[in-house]
Amino acid sequence: MTDLVVEATETLGPLSVQLLAAGGHPVGGRHMLSSSMQAATFSDVEPGDYVLVATRPTGEALTRPVRIAGERTRLALTFPTGQRSQHEFLTEAAWRGLVPTVPGNTTFGLPLPAGALPATGSAGLALNAILSSKRRFRSASVSADKALTLYIWPGSETSPLLFPPRISADYLQLSFSPARAWGVRAVGLLNAEGTGPIVMIPPFVDGLELFFIARGAATDSGAQRVSNPSAARVPVAIAKPCDAKLADLLSALGAAILPGAADLWVKGDDPSQSARALDYLLNKAEDPIAATIAGLFLARFQPKLVPLEWVRRLAEITAPFMADGTVLLARYLLRYGEANSAAMHEIKILLDRAGRTSCVFSSTRAQLVQARRLHGFSHSSPSEAGERRPSPGSYLDVSADAGGLEAFWGGGPESPGRTAKKGRPKGTLKLLLRNGTFVPAEPQVGTRQ
Repeated sequence: MTDLVVEATETLGPLSVQLLAAGGHPVGGRHMLSSSMQAATFSDVEPGDYVLVATRPTGEALTRPVRIAGERTRLALTFPTGQRSQHEFLTEAAWRGLVPTVPGNTTFGLPLPAGALPATGSAGLALNAILSSKRRFRSASVSADKALTLYIWPGSETSPLLFPPRISADYLQLSFSPARAWGVRAVGLLNAEGTGPIVMIPPFVDGLELFFIARGAATDSGAQRVSNPSAARVPVAIAKPCDAKLADLLSALGAAILPGAADLWVKGDDPSQSARALDYLLNKAEDPIAATIAGLFLARFQPKLVPLEWVRRLAEITAPFMADGTVLLARYLLRYGEANSAAMHEIKILLDRAGRTSCVFSSTRAQLVQARRLHGFSHSSPSEAGERRPSPGSYLDVSADAGGLEAFWGGGPESPGRTAKKGRPKGTLKLLLRNGTFVPAEPQVGTRQ
């Protein structure tokens, strides 16, 4: 009998690892690898030939043959041999399996090959289903030379971007500066009518990379989810926090496929080197965005680990600028709070407050809508000024996919749907959509592929 040690770098992101013997029989259970747990050991394995299967949150599987012999065998998971990212700026996203790879001898900067999807896993499958449906019923989702303008809300004389946007045929990359991101609420690619995909931007302490997908932005005919197969959300962007551990959590939040996802952050051989979700939640005053992601993750996979008072304090900290902490508190009170009239009144106040504030993460929106319906809220809630504002459900009707971030089709952060919003900030960039690809409207200076 011998041991197999499987290692991976943090750039690969979270992986669910399983060892298969001849005939597909699993050996040694299932192990998790992540940015905090970069090694796992299969103990007391019979020597011989096996296949290691590592599954990403997207559902993509990496397979590696391995021959186990001697006292201990080591296997290092690396980027697929002979493959690389389509562009240099997509290298880390490709390592994480968020975007497809191309053969290593391919010239940098070329458009994706015909038939290749710009996103992998469930996002790619959803986009393929939507585009296939449009082609089948001859309702073209792309058009020639559709003018788009990039907007960043609320607008500022100082750009929140580390460098100018990078444009390729398939992607538009935005890199948000850690020091400047606190002033940003959302970004959008709006057409001449003033509507398009909107993505909410959390102020990540270490910054955020966002990649708009050209074919997703071109599929504006799929804005109403009821017109899509299985009401799928159109993937319009890919989000990658610069903190690898937070990127793990964000990808796992929406992972319906990743087996054993609860083990990602609640187990670890070396707590001093493992940034656990509970640690993020404990330090909520220092980094409320990281704490919110951790709280949402634990609420899904390990809700009993979280002290209610921690969630209550997180809701107080985040209430002024986003609804996610408030909704999280309401969920915990519904599940673990007392079932009396005072508790129900507090929950209703929380849900009313959350309905007046923007959600930042996509998982929050559906939970907010469901909870409000259970508590008898009307379709639209009046604002403090007595005006009517969009209901939380109206965002859900036109929701899009942006890698775990709140995204929808609309005219601005508070204008879901086909209605343009007046008083937009100054446009940051103009570009064109041409047959499902991005084309610079003006020559770009200082960009690189």
